[in-house]
Amino acid sequence: MNILKNLRRPYFAMFLASLMLFVSCNQDSLIENPEVKTQTLDEYLIKHFELTSKMIELKSSVDYNIIDKLKKLQNKAIKKSDLKIAIKDENIEISDEIFELQQQIIENTKILYNNPKYNSLNQEEFLTLITNEINSQLQNKQIFSKKSDSCLDTFNSANESCLKSFGASLATVGVVGLFTSFGVGSLIGGGIALIRFGECNKSAQADLADCRDNQ
Repeated sequence: MNILKNLRRPYFAMFLASLMLFVSCNQDSLIENPEVKTQTLDEYLIKHFELTSKMIELKSSVDYNIIDKLKKLQNKAIKKSDLKIAIKDENIEISDEIFELQQQIIENTKILYNNPKYNSLNQEEFLTLITNEINSQLQNKQIFSKKSDSCLDTFNSANESCLKSFGASLATVGVVGLFTSFGVGSLIGGGIALIRFGECNKSAQADLADCRDNQ
């Protein structure tokens, strides 16, 4: 399976670059203003995809074997201020940046919820609104163009599904973090989602390699 080693980096780099292009193409409409305390759904999505891409860049820094430890920790009542200590006690090695990015995701969600158009929605309604729009945006933008290559088309389709799922998972982190003032379950859930995304991407890469072998 040597071809897999050759495919992983270039195809994942293309995948990440495509997402960043999606963000940059929409960013002209977003005016940076630290005093703004509310935003439109489109502005929220631009920032959400930017933070999602930054999370994806940390994918390779996570040891996938820690997922069971994270799940165990997720079920404990831990204050956010005690998160680093709890992670150390469980011998979990994970980048602080992953949790910092999730805090930014929660803050981005709070700013959207300040919009009078949305602040009457309950948690389920608000999350449904966001996840539906994430799926719609990614579907309409078609991050990966169709190629005359059935193997690559299948790979791209699988990766888009991975991205939709991961984007929705991070949206859940933001919404749950918004509606829940205590505990770190959503933050740990984001770490688990990153591992799941990595596994999803690896599966797509393996399928691509197998498809290439059978051509």
